[in-house]
Amino acid sequence: LKSGFKSYLIHKRILNAGLKNAIQKLELKLEGNEPVSKLSALEKCLVLLLKAVVAGVRLVIIKDISNYLSAAELVLFHKLIRYYCGEGLSFLYICNHHEEAFQICDRIALMENGKIIKVLDHKEFTDDKIKPYCKDFYDIKNPETKKVHKKKILQLQNISTGHIRDLSFSVEKGECTVLLDMNNTILMDIIDLMNGALTPVSGSILLDGEPYLGKKPSYALKKGVCFINEYPLQTMVFKDLGYFENLIFLLNRKQWNLHLRKRLLWSIAQEYMPMVGESIHVKEVSALPPAVLYSMIYNRVHLYNPKVVFCIQPFSGADMYLRMHIIYLIQELKKKGITVIILAVSLSDSLVVADRLMVIENGQLSKDYDSSKFIWFRS
Repeated sequence: LKSGFKSYLIHKRILNAGLKNAIQKLELKLEGNEPVSKLSALEKCLVLLLKAVVAGVRLVIIKDISNYLSAAELVLFHKLIRYYCGEGLSFLYICNHHEEAFQICDRIALMENGKIIKVLDHKEFTDDKIKPYCKDFYDIKNPETKKVHKKKILQLQNISTGHIRDLSFSVEKGECTVLLDMNNTILMDIIDLMNGALTPVSGSILLDGEPYLGKKPSYALKKGVCFINEYPLQTMVFKDLGYFENLIFLLNRKQWNLHLRKRLLWSIAQEYMPMVGESIHVKEVSALPPAVLYSMIYNRVHLYNPKVVFCIQPFSGADMYLRMHIIYLIQELKKKGITVIILAVSLSDSLVVADRLMVIENGQLSKDYDSSKFIWFRS
């Protein structure tokens, strides 16, 4: 509504006319009567952006949008940003990766510990200009996975759901595979299939050569399937438990010989002490820094030693140093022989640690790349 609107009654006809006027130059379709719950992620972002435009704001702040939109949606949203920049609107684009900022920004301010340490103009958007400020990150090496037997640990065969269309792929034991969902439609279905919340319309799943018939989350854990959620500090830290109790949380689901319990717990403490230090004795985990808590969560999975772990958008909300730490933690899972499947809507830094990339478009497997082809995505 315009600022001069005086009526007490707001008619849908007036609102729809205003919406049509606002989007007619954007070459996008948006139905004014559609419930927000049925809008796509891109459409929801468009609604929020239009609210700002209609309200006459002059600065829009966008934060971590690539964690929410798929790669295809992000391209379209960047076009919207450029259009409104041309109309005189300014944007403050906050993200944790310079490659994303290169795609859309006119200037970039590099920040560390709350201070701006370098400002780059558009002509300086090159890796050579960035490297001095993140040299340690560029030095990360991904150890090659040894494929001796090439055993298939997970197989999806002609799976169909509400969003998945006749999807088939296999993942080999011990490798790290990225599933890149270009349309941001199937990741939730994959998660629900594996934790038993969703039954496929057709097709079958094999885990380690056996039919996988998950009907509840406890089945997944029993069969050796774990999940590390997006933003795990919000959902996977038990603040009423100490660090060690958090670390061994999954072991309580296993049947241990009670006579060995004290000896077992002592052995675990001795094994993980060199990795986590004195934090293992902390009783109040809420005060621990994010990197320590991430270590606790990933080491919980490392200790449980599942066959497969699904990491959901593992780099969401993480700064450069935390991303480096997460990469190290994923590499530690790989060293133990745990198969890692990264579910993502954007590549972020997934390829730094991955052995394979599978691209999913419109619910189907579109492309499959091994690590020798990753250079295509970095050029």
